[in-house]
Amino acid sequence: MLPRPRCAGAAGRGARLGAGLLAMAALVAVLCARAARTPAVRPVEARFETLTSEAGVETSELSPDGEFFVYAKSPGDLDIFWHAPARHPQNLTEDAPGRDTQPALSPTSSGSPSAPSAKGRLF
Repeated sequence: MLPRPRCAGAAGRGARLGAGLLAMAALVAVLCARAARTPAVRPVEARFETLTSEAGVETSELSPDGEFFVYAKSPGDLDIFWHAPARHPQNLTEDAPGRDTQPALSPTSSGSPSAPSAKGRLF
């Protein structure tokens, strides 16, 4: 028969338990210190404005630079309009047959649709 290995005993178990508790306490202290340094999240301040007083606006999209927006408007034949502050809305799809819905702008859209390439920026 082989001799049985000896256990470290109660003193060894107590030392391992104490080292484990000490490591856990250190980890909790580090996490608490990080949490104390993390800045609080502030609420976003938002301001809402009425952009058009026209009835029948169904969908819209704001340009990336925030200078204008496009929207689909009914009643009647649904068309897509371009609108900027202090300007009259322009019907971009007046000659297009059928209902024109869900206007979408390219990520680089800017300026007025009166430019030759303006309708190319509208998807």
